[in-house]
Amino acid sequence: MFNNVEIPIMETHQTAQHLALRLDRPVSDIVPRALREGDAAAYIGFSPSYLRNQRVSDVRALRRGEGIKGPRWVTIATAIRYLREDLDEWLNASRVDPGQGDPGPIGDAA
Repeated sequence: MFNNVEIPIMETHQTAQHLALRLDRPVSDIVPRALREGDAAAYIGFSPSYLRNQRVSDVRALRRGEGIKGPRWVTIATAIRYLREDLDEWLNASRVDPGQGDPGPIGDAA
């Protein structure tokens, strides 16, 4: 039934909980599409509080009929998740390409 399955060797600093893995495929093959807030924040290089605060601001904007400024999110029951493609899209939309016009104010330039 579990032919050719490598069972990880427990390191001294690991607990049995770390080894609660699916034995039918390696862990490295399982890449979540939907990221938790902390993982999403690390993925885009921001803090979890930034995402949380931006989401609150965006909910208020949506209630006023305005668009959102932060990355889109998914709500399933009470869980908040961010899809990788939405995070990538949001980052790409914020990119400034040199030579494509004025990127806006930088610092305290007068």
